[in-house]
Formats: sequence, structure tokens, C-alpha cells
Amino acid sequence: MAAQTFRRGRALAFHEMLIVKRDTLRKQLQDENLQAIHQVVSGELKAVEDIIAQYVHTFELHELNQ
Repeated sequence: MAAQTFRRGRALAFHEMLIVKRDTLRKQLQDENLQAIHQVVSGELKAVEDIIAQYVHTFELHELNQ
């Protein structure tokens, strides 16, 4: 049981890292100084959001789905 708890803890930590990455990309989309790369940032944001959705589904973290 301890190993399962440890793995879940690592999964939650990785999920949190993905959320921070998503939030950073969202902030960058609002930054006027980054308008030149808006399309790239938007694509990265979409990719990270897709990864988060897949991760939540794969590791059954539905209570964290934000």
C-alpha cells in the first residue's frame, strides 16, 4: 500500500507541475510583449491542456480535473 501511495504522490506532483506550466502559458498569452509568438504559445497551451486531460484520465485523477 505504501508504494501505491508513493506513486500517487508522484503522479499528483507531476500533475501540479503541468498545471503551473499551463498557467504560465495562459499568462504569456496575455502579455503584449509576446504578441509576436502568440500563435506558438497558443499551440503549446493547447498541447499542455491535452496532456493534462490525458494524464487525469490515465491516472484516474478525476477529482483534480480543473
